[in-house]
Amino acid sequence: MDTVSTVGADEDLVVEPETLLPSQFFSRPMRPPEASLLLAVLEEAVTTYRDTARARSPRRRRLRAEARAWFASDETRSPFSFVNVCDALDLSPSSIRSALGLRSERRPSRHRPRAPKRHPPAISLRLCAS
Repeated sequence: MDTVSTVGADEDLVVEPETLLPSQFFSRPMRPPEASLLLAVLEEAVTTYRDTARARSPRRRRLRAEARAWFASDETRSPFSFVNVCDALDLSPSSIRSALGLRSERRPSRHRPRAPKRHPPAISLRLCAS
């Protein structure tokens, strides 16, 4: 380590510079760039989902539907899938879904599924040659 001698009457006094680590300088720990990117993806999805809650335009409704589908997906093949982003950031996907008011896909629905609409049978008319 470099040492700096002081000028003065005390020849035995030696001042050593202190090493300051980034974690000591910044109030919060620094994230690796990859984690910052994943956090930005998650923040954008949350913002999009919340800002389009009362969407009227087709484009904004589509954005909300895409964000909702991303949150609801349990797919893990893509590095930017919701489950993988949460895993990398050490977050619980179900907690985020719950905070956004999305119910988990695994929970049974409280509502009865609608019965399919029944259409009257098609009537086939045959002309009979007699």
